Amino acid sequence: HITEKKLVPDSGEVTLRTIAAKDAHLTGSWSNATGNFNRSCILSGKAGDTAEFTFTGNFFGLEHGLNDDGGTYEVYLDGERFHSDHCYYAGIHYNHCRFSCASFTLDNTEHTVVVKVLGEKGSAEASGTKVCLFNLFYGEIQR
Repeated sequence: HITEKKLVPDSGEVTLRTIAAKDAHLTGSWSNATGNFNRSCILSGKAGDTAEFTFTGNFFGLEHGLNDDGGTYEVYLDGERFHSDHCYYAGIHYNHCRFSCASFTLDNTEHTVVVKVLGEKGSAEASGTKVCLFNLFYGEIQR
């Protein structure tokens, strides 16, 4: 419930939606894959490949996968570099889902999130450059 007295000032009632990464506008050589709990995801290790999500809301969050062949990527929000990360984790031989980045303070308008594969290893120990994406969450927080 939305109340006057809040423990967290920006809290409120949430409407949550999801866009599966496989349903994003994809450029390049993405392939379909499966992650933990038999969840679908997409993979690419080629520099310059992108996944583009367009949504309307005042928050978003991105899920990526971790594995031992994980590479690096950048996230752009409305054309500006927002976040960079990697998908490397030692000893994981499958795509383990992890929450990557989020913003909860956007204007409640249309936004575009672009994930760009850098084609670089996430660590010197990585066996590859693959970026794994699961979902983009978005919606509206009524404060």
